[in-house]
Amino acid sequence: MEKLESVIFFTVEKLIKVYRRFAQNQIQQHGYDITIDQWLVLRTLQEQKHLSQHEIADLLFKDFASITRIIELLVKKQYVQRSINEADRRKFELEITEEGKK
Repeated sequence: MEKLESVIFFTVEKLIKVYRRFAQNQIQQHGYDITIDQWLVLRTLQEQKHLSQHEIADLLFKDFASITRIIELLVKKQYVQRSINEADRRKFELEITEEGKK
């Protein structure tokens, strides 16, 4: 059986983790109180309005529960405003606030 370090999937996963740690550190050094995943959600909402949480999850390769938690944190930070979709009351409309745009 080969060593874990020689398996390409392990190496790729390790590189992704190292990069995310580096990127998060850069964000924090510039004084932003946001994670990479939160920024990705904000950027996605900025580029494509009226997306459902499922669509955001698919675009960002995240599970629905993770996107729900991220959006909840963005709402608490007042970066995103959530309102009921008038056409389908089971859905939410998400909009970036002025604070979120900063």
